[in-house]
Amino acid sequence: MQYMLKWHWMIKGILRGRTPWRVPFQYLNCRMNNQIEIRWVENPSSGIKLRTYLHFPGKGPLKEPLPAIILIPGAILPGAFFNWTGEADILAGQGFIVIHWDPEGRGDSKGEENYGGFIHQDGLQAVLKNMVARPDIDSRKIGIVSFSYGNTFSGGITRYPHEPAIRFWIDWEGPSDRKSIEKPLLADSNRPHLLLHDLKDDLYWEQRESIRFLRNLSCPYLRIQGNHDHAQPDLEHCIQCINAATPKIHGGEGQSPWTRVNGPEDNPMNRTYSLIDSPVCYNGPPGKWVIDRVAAYASELLSL
Repeated sequence: MQYMLKWHWMIKGILRGRTPWRVPFQYLNCRMNNQIEIRWVENPSSGIKLRTYLHFPGKGPLKEPLPAIILIPGAILPGAFFNWTGEADILAGQGFIVIHWDPEGRGDSKGEENYGGFIHQDGLQAVLKNMVARPDIDSRKIGIVSFSYGNTFSGGITRYPHEPAIRFWIDWEGPSDRKSIEKPLLADSNRPHLLLHDLKDDLYWEQRESIRFLRNLSCPYLRIQGNHDHAQPDLEHCIQCINAATPKIHGGEGQSPWTRVNGPEDNPMNRTYSLIDSPVCYNGPPGKWVIDRVAAYASELLSL
């Protein structure tokens, strides 16, 4: 199954411009000038060793500790997805140490698929603690970037808010709750139906609804959102997520010290929305701009 997913997403990535075939100079230049290290990090909750990738800018030794970005893929893709698309190398070329891993049941990590539940979230926590201990990573400057369904892993930091602290969370078009997770799966027969689950199973969904965890997020939260979402028919899930994270003093439901949708030229910080008063979002295919915006927003959030 993982190899079918690999080829499906590689072909899709080519068409959307997210692979080296469409951005050859940018990708190949970064890949040729980066270092890649592979480590195995054990998740104590499952006992499984997780295949973890680190991308370093430049070929020589680092002169000082660098900020790090942990990438979480969407759907049920392995972390190796970011090797196939070249996005990890492009971000590393911007001066970050980029980290991603194969959760249980994906890629080269053994174990059973957990669909972003507590076991997978504990794997994120294990990777994070392992990375913080490295002398080449600035432990005060670690952020997380999730894509689509990957934002279910948000529980991995809100359940452990100080072990260690995260500098920021960037969420690209992630779902908000069980309904928004299942809506596109039911509407499009071409999407993988492995995530389908009984919506009445509260014990299952309480582990995987990002809106629950975003209310407890204690770091800045930035939402990257296009007008034409990659999966959803409208912006309801975006509005639910930003409102959940935005602090109560600004009309939201959460405690994040700083929230925003897209760039400062689009929307103000710490703002809540509704369907009739929605945020300004991008037009056009996401693959043509998302990774460059991730780098720019990460640099901005690190300066807060």
